Amino acid sequence: SKGENFKTQYQFTGLFREDEYTGMRNIIESRLKLFNTTIHALGNLVTTEDVRGETYFLRPSLSISRPIELLEGGSIGYEFNMEDNRFTSAESDSLTAASFRNTTNKFFLEQAKGEQFRWRISYTNRSDDQAPQGTFRRVTNADQYRLTGRISPLPGQNIMLSAEIRELEVTATGAENFQPRRTFLNRIEWNGNILNGALRYGNVYEAGSGQEPRVEFEYREVPPGEGQYTWIDLNGDGIKQINEFFLTPNPEVRTFIRLPIITDEFISVNSVSIDQNLNWDPRNISLGDSRLAAIARKISTISTLRIQRRTEVDDRSIDLNPWKTNTSDTNLVTLNLSTRHTLFFNRGNPVYDLQFSVLHNTAVTEQVTGSETRGNSEYTLRVRWNISRRYTQIAEGRIIENKGSSEAFESNNFNLEGWSGRIEGSFLISTAARIRGWYEFDNRRNTFGLTGEEGRFHRINTELSLRGEENS
Repeated sequence: SKGENFKTQYQFTGLFREDEYTGMRNIIESRLKLFNTTIHALGNLVTTEDVRGETYFLRPSLSISRPIELLEGGSIGYEFNMEDNRFTSAESDSLTAASFRNTTNKFFLEQAKGEQFRWRISYTNRSDDQAPQGTFRRVTNADQYRLTGRISPLPGQNIMLSAEIRELEVTATGAENFQPRRTFLNRIEWNGNILNGALRYGNVYEAGSGQEPRVEFEYREVPPGEGQYTWIDLNGDGIKQINEFFLTPNPEVRTFIRLPIITDEFISVNSVSIDQNLNWDPRNISLGDSRLAAIARKISTISTLRIQRRTEVDDRSIDLNPWKTNTSDTNLVTLNLSTRHTLFFNRGNPVYDLQFSVLHNTAVTEQVTGSETRGNSEYTLRVRWNISRRYTQIAEGRIIENKGSSEAFESNNFNLEGWSGRIEGSFLISTAARIRGWYEFDNRRNTFGLTGEEGRFHRINTELSLRGEENS
């Protein structure tokens, strides 16, 4: 039925297959507006029965909201959600262990329509029930406090923030998979542009807490050239051991890859991360008509930074400083540091462009066998020249340094230094055919220790692409 302030509808569907299967679904939805208050209720019930047993799925929800006259665009409200899933077998009326139920109650206050400032405060309580012995029992109870907001202080700029605290209480004995704990998650994001979009920036800061499994690694054999590692039987026993795998530049013996293995050991961690990007492209701003201004308009840059650190929780105060990158911290679990800066000249020009980039990556991982550190640095110069509409030439040179150290296995330490060059040519035979070829030279040398491994590699490749022409 329908009305100006009230609307309700009901839907029924069923599937019946003689004595083999019976399934029914009932949906009822109602909306009511009364005394400036909006009420929305939804109920969804699904039941099935077959030779294996019966199922019962109930999902009711209710939301009540009312605007606040003294607060422009503000409202206050309540939300209820429940999910009740019951499974019974044909042999017994008791619930199986797959059955579960959760109930959520939320209260909120918000201002969602402000032009420069929007915010929302909410409190949520969630309870979870399980049926390990045939009947439901309360397993956990959680309280969540959350604050979100968005500020637009100037045109083209936005600041978004969120803060959340969650208290988990374990109410049942024998629930080994749950541990009572307090966790938090905070996020601040600031992005925008100035100078008519010539300078764009973005910043994201996150801090939180939770649990993380310790990580081990295993090495799996792959076809030659598809891996990164080689196996050297150091003790001659013919058994592959974790300290006998080494990075190698030789593609003929790169027959193993390293895969992370999640262990059953969990630790409580605090995490903090920051992501930043800065883009400069002056083509949309006026710099004058001088020769120097014409050159300046062709120069653009992209810079990115990411730092992510996780530390094991202890009795000391929580360190939320994202710039702390001390790898000697005894509580460090993982640390990832990545920076990339690229300078473009004549970017997007149909005739030619140049780009120079600098990349640095550092990763520290705490394993069961100790910590492991990997580092990578690259300096790349790339030149593209479209000699004609049909022929394109690309030249690239790169200086590379890869470092690695293992706390438990010093024999896995390495410091690979080298350089590589690549020349590529592409010729458009027709609109349906293109041929491409390239030559690449790679020179690497391990400067760690006294072994002095060195490799030089030459690669020549050709590629022919054909595309069927469409007839109109």
